Amino acid sequence: PKVKSVIEMLLTNLDTPSQQVQQSIATCLIPLASSVKSNAETVINRLMNKLLESSVYSERRGAAYGLAGLVKGFGIPSLKQYEIMSKLQESIKDKKNYRHREGALFAFESLCDMLGKLFEPYVVHLLP
Repeated sequence: PKVKSVIEMLLTNLDTPSQQVQQSIATCLIPLASSVKSNAETVINRLMNKLLESSVYSERRGAAYGLAGLVKGFGIPSLKQYEIMSKLQESIKDKKNYRHREGALFAFESLCDMLGKLFEPYVVHLLP
């Protein structure tokens, strides 16, 4: 119970407009991700919604870092399991909403940063 409240607090603090804070929180989420595996889809959908819909720049950026931290914690298969890549690819093609494109690019940047070489095979599919 205490770990879930800590994770909730970390996810709330991702909105802090400081890149260092957001990166640190993402790093902290990696080992804690296994404890939210039961409601992972809810947490990921919440972050995806914030990433693509929020009007505040720092919230979108923080959601990208949080998503990358959770993906690293859950493992690479979570990209497909929770349809993260397909949603991001859809969003990057959205010509009408700049937030969707920008949010998807933030997520790709954070995933590349957090996952490193593990994310390389996915990058090939993103390139036009």
